Amino acid sequence: MIGEIAEIVGLSDSRVRHLFKKDMGFSLGQMLNSLKLLTFLEGFCRYGNMTYAAADAGFSDLSHLNKAMHKTLGLSFSKIMGGNKQVLMGSSGTDVMNHPHPHPRRQPGGVFPPSDFT
Repeated sequence: MIGEIAEIVGLSDSRVRHLFKKDMGFSLGQMLNSLKLLTFLEGFCRYGNMTYAAADAGFSDLSHLNKAMHKTLGLSFSKIMGGNKQVLMGSSGTDVMNHPHPHPRRQPGGVFPPSDFT
């Protein structure tokens, strides 16, 4: 993604990173990671399922999500939720962290539309 930004503005990747950090006070990578986390949280609220929300946000798996969340916020998702069983458990009492629910955007045959992972 940073390469695409660099191409649009006509600068090298490293120059874009340098100027962004100089002007904003934090790295472009940190901002993009924060946006991915916000996308995850929106998806989690929409789907009620961490696995689907993480995939839609661009995380390869829950471990990747947890590392990014810990690096950015200093806490894991379960710590942020305070171990709240009502939040971490689906309405049926199913653990949303480990048990997939039907995905509202999944196509027939269990295939996600390609746009879900971009």
